[in-house]
Amino acid sequence: MSKISENIQYEPKRQNRLIIEFPKEFGLQEWHVNTATKPKYSGIRWEDMEVTFKDPIGPSTSQALYKLIKLIGELKKTIPSELPLFFY
Repeated sequence: MSKISENIQYEPKRQNRLIIEFPKEFGLQEWHVNTATKPKYSGIRWEDMEVTFKDPIGPSTSQALYKLIKLIGELKKTIPSELPLFFY
């Protein structure tokens, strides 16, 4: 084995390497996510993901999600239902 091969470091792929980032306005940090299913694309559209959150004492994940749910409710009143609410 050559000297160059010995110095190359790599980390094997793991299932726990998905990081979910939310827009700053949502008030949710990446570390608030406890588990998430892998994103899947069906060829036509992205499939839904299931995400579970941690709820630390501060900042409150529950409070941030509550505000987000209220916002979605208000948006659904003004945006036609065939348009997506979130896109990246």
